[in-house]
Amino acid sequence: MSAEEQLRLDDQLVQYLLGTLPEEETERLDALSVSDDAFALRLLATENDLVDAYARGELAGETRNQFETFYANSSVRREKLAFAEAFRRVATARAASAAETKNVARSSGRSFFSIPKLTWQWGFAVAAFVLALATGFFAIENRNLRKQVAAGQAQRAEQWQSELAAQRAATQKAQEELDRLRASATSPEPVSVAAVLLMPQTRGSSPPLGVVVPARAENVPLALALESDEYPQYRVALTDPATGKALWTSERRTARSGAKIKMVPIELPRRLLRERNYLLELAGIRRNGSREPLSTYMFHVILE
Repeated sequence: MSAEEQLRLDDQLVQYLLGTLPEEETERLDALSVSDDAFALRLLATENDLVDAYARGELAGETRNQFETFYANSSVRREKLAFAEAFRRVATARAASAAETKNVARSSGRSFFSIPKLTWQWGFAVAAFVLALATGFFAIENRNLRKQVAAGQAQRAEQWQSELAAQRAATQKAQEELDRLRASATSPEPVSVAAVLLMPQTRGSSPPLGVVVPARAENVPLALALESDEYPQYRVALTDPATGKALWTSERRTARSGAKIKMVPIELPRRLLRERNYLLELAGIRRNGSREPLSTYMFHVILE
């Protein structure tokens, strides 16, 4: 890749992080960030450079406004930005302390043995204090986050067990209905299938849930469980995780209330499915039309 192409790609990644790319291009980069490890690493490096530039005050105009309204509108990204700003303050304090020490040393030979040493020590003490505050803050946040993750994992495990039992019961019911139709039906009418609830993928998740698709089903109803309902509308994309190819995109959907959870219902065309793993990518759509990737859902198709 030439230097000009690299600069063009870096500019495109910045627009992607700021939410200013067209929807089709955003969906293409969403898929690449999941399927292409090299692209994901370059995207992470670009994101770090963008956060550092904001912390140094180098972003201006529309770029700074987009950063504050789109990129920083996420708790995880705000924590990353807070750490960069805290590190920047420590570095600035140390640089100011060193400059002050140098100026005092020039003004008086006597001060070389007394005041500069105190100033040098005071400057690093302030820097160390600020660094300790930042480290303590993130240690507390990290501990709280671990507690929340542990509690969330236990809750999800309980939900998965409950939903797995419900899925098995629904599968059994669908099988019984299919057998009944096969025995009595005289016309090839489409089979109605109960919706399957999918949970968001997490690191260390169990194998993908198997979804049984009857032979005469025209569509496969699914419901994507939401971790939180913060957007007026959502959009779902079906991709092949082996190739990263986008196979289908839903229209804009709104969340619905289920048993103790919020969910986004969709219906996948059966003609697109084969017996393999598939990935659903959920994105939230804000009122201004901008999109933000939220969760992924893995499932395995079992055709009858």
